[in-house]
Amino acid sequence: MSKSILSNSSIGATLFIIFLVLKLTHVIDWSWWWITAPLWCGLALFIIVLLISGIVYIIKHSFFIRKNNIMSRTDKERLDFLQELTNKGNYTRKVVLRWSTSGRGWRLHETSREDAVADVRIAIDKFIDMETTSD
Repeated sequence: MSKSILSNSSIGATLFIIFLVLKLTHVIDWSWWWITAPLWCGLALFIIVLLISGIVYIIKHSFFIRKNNIMSRTDKERLDFLQELTNKGNYTRKVVLRWSTSGRGWRLHETSREDAVADVRIAIDKFIDMETTSD
């Protein structure tokens, strides 16, 4: 693989040297852009391919989000879903929102802790109140 990269770059360098000699000997009357083209065309082509790939990725990603209704759900629907899961729970049917003991952010846990409540919204409100009063 390194041989093909080396040969591609050496082809560009060789073409540049040929064009440069022809330009300096007044055999060709090309613009300096065309003389140096073998040096920068590969990079320009790479950047164009990269931009096109990025645009295609963004379009496909936004289509996936719309297709799967990821952004169309409301906060109420999300909270209702969490409340439904809590109501179906086999453990305590009480939840608490707290910081993770492993330090990876906050977690909504079904728990038997004394400060746990039966409503997801109330658990979130208690957490917000606790955080705003501690600041």
